[in-house]
Amino acid sequence: MNDITETQATLLLVDDEASILSSLRRLLRPAGYTIHMAESGAAGLDILEREPVDLVVMDWSMPGLSGRETLAALGRLNPLLPVVVCTGYLLDPEQAPGCAAVLQKPVSGEGMKAVVRGVLRGGRLGAQVR
Repeated sequence: MNDITETQATLLLVDDEASILSSLRRLLRPAGYTIHMAESGAAGLDILEREPVDLVVMDWSMPGLSGRETLAALGRLNPLLPVVVCTGYLLDPEQAPGCAAVLQKPVSGEGMKAVVRGVLRGGRLGAQVR
């Protein structure tokens, strides 16, 4: 991130489970992030076309556009946009090329906040975090 501080960052959360989106919003909003939420990959792409976003946190297994398809489309729209993939499945980071981190669900609140902070600071974590 260049001209804004980490806590001024705008996050796009994409997950087909509304309860996960709400939990992530409750976890990350108090840190000062602006939060956009989408319940599908297609809805997330629509938001990205309209709103500036500094980081995407997305589910891998979603109906409609899969995580792989969503990740590829995000890369076409903004190749420099960091993406953190969250999944309940075992996923090798090489299966999600270009993502900044792969997180294995369930992710602790502190773990999620640490990954978001690290990626916003320019880190590319790659490996799975629990």
